[in-house]
Amino acid sequence: MPPPPVPLPAAGSSHAVPSVESIPPSPSDLSLTFRIHPAVVGNIVAHYTRVNDQDADCGDNSSSGATAAQPQRIFGCVIGLQHRKKVEIYNSFELVVDPASGALDRALFEKKKKRYKNLFPNLNVKGWYSTGSHVQGTDMGIHRKLLDVDDSPVFLLLSPTINPSQMDLPITIYESDRRFINERPRLIFVRPKHTIEFVKKAMSTEAQSPNHLHVEETASTIIATMPPEEGEDANCKRCTFRRMLFETPSGFAMFGIDDKVFRHPEDIWACFTNLCDAKDVIFKIGSIKFENKSIVWNVNAGPGEDLGNFILQFCNRKGLIVQDLQLQQVIETKLRIECWFNEQIVPELTWGLNFVLHEFVSEEKEQYHLPLSKELEKKIKTYGFNVSERMINRDFIKMVGRLKYLEDTSDDLFKFLHYKFDHCFSGVGMSKTEYVTGISNLLKEPSGVMQYEMAVKQDIFRAIDSFWAAYTQIHNVRSCLRSMEAAAHLQKNGVMGFVKRLPWPAAFTFGCLIAMGVVQRKR
Repeated sequence: MPPPPVPLPAAGSSHAVPSVESIPPSPSDLSLTFRIHPAVVGNIVAHYTRVNDQDADCGDNSSSGATAAQPQRIFGCVIGLQHRKKVEIYNSFELVVDPASGALDRALFEKKKKRYKNLFPNLNVKGWYSTGSHVQGTDMGIHRKLLDVDDSPVFLLLSPTINPSQMDLPITIYESDRRFINERPRLIFVRPKHTIEFVKKAMSTEAQSPNHLHVEETASTIIATMPPEEGEDANCKRCTFRRMLFETPSGFAMFGIDDKVFRHPEDIWACFTNLCDAKDVIFKIGSIKFENKSIVWNVNAGPGEDLGNFILQFCNRKGLIVQDLQLQQVIETKLRIECWFNEQIVPELTWGLNFVLHEFVSEEKEQYHLPLSKELEKKIKTYGFNVSERMINRDFIKMVGRLKYLEDTSDDLFKFLHYKFDHCFSGVGMSKTEYVTGISNLLKEPSGVMQYEMAVKQDIFRAIDSFWAAYTQIHNVRSCLRSMEAAAHLQKNGVMGFVKRLPWPAAFTFGCLIAMGVVQRKR
């Protein structure tokens, strides 16, 4: 649902438009790097020069209202793509806007957008640009018209001190932020902590297209840019990070959650037992301290002005994940933000975020004992371990997570080998270890490897070695977990009262963790 309209100051109104200096900075920790490519610089400088040269030729007959001291404003869109925290701005096109009213020629905009989309399917409108010494009263109206094209467009404000001869573009980046003003959400401009880089070296016509792998030279370094549909991060562009409002002991935090977490709800817990895995699927966007949380769930008073501003500041899209239905009702009613709650997925996410919370929010302390999530409890029972929940600590949970990872790795390797050699063992009932042993014996015969290319042979041998390494580690981890289980039972029963003093359970656990770290580094 789009935000409610915000009235703009009328011409001559006593409500002055904020100057650049009075526009608040964005407190968001999510800083991006905008890389402006040569085509964009050339287009904007040419646009600016042409428009103001025309005004100079027209002299006093110009109807634009521009003067020598105040050049006519220009307007345009920038197009590009975002890859994680890097935004590549590859091109731009001009817009027709009435400087006085802010009225946008929507039909022309749609026509140009469609044409560029046909030429460059991977590029999207990332924002718009204009010139001026400060934000004008009509700028928010223009910005609103682009919210249906991109959920968080940026506004590039170019200083009128453009130097066409030096291709110099003094730019300030703004983005919109919703804040509570007079007990209602309103859209304002803020200055985010983004970085701007200019790609100095022009590329060939072919290389300018983002559909090709190219290396670009910037002022200080060589940066290889990978097309969005190639390489190990091929799915990164398609994976959007959803927002989740998360209650912490000291207040609330906003997290970004990768969509891939939702594909297998029963395995969400496993994404958080290893910190590297957790950092791959979540990131902290911001946090706020909150003493009186009771107001948040109050249908009449909630979520409160402070939390309301916090939510509006960081959530600019639909589907804000919340932890319960009552909070969903409050936010949707008061802030008009569509929320999302699922009885299976959200509790698993809540458990996972609590498990790693101290790593992402510095104010929070590590909890050594945590209640188990439903899916984690099921997995522990599936593995055959019988340990009281209050006796299960973080080390035990991390071990269970590593055991699952090793089993998944073993399964993937077996599937690969089974695919390659199914024709050799068709109809023969064999265990996984017997199957891989059979493949190893088959490959010892010259005829067994002759049919494969060298690269395929190497993949097969690596898969066999990795399978046996994972198989060995699975047994080691299971033994370690059994020892931890036995130690927990002895401690629970208070056998001879000396279990707590024995160093061997801790030493054994520590040794297992070190051994498993070797495997973890190979992930």
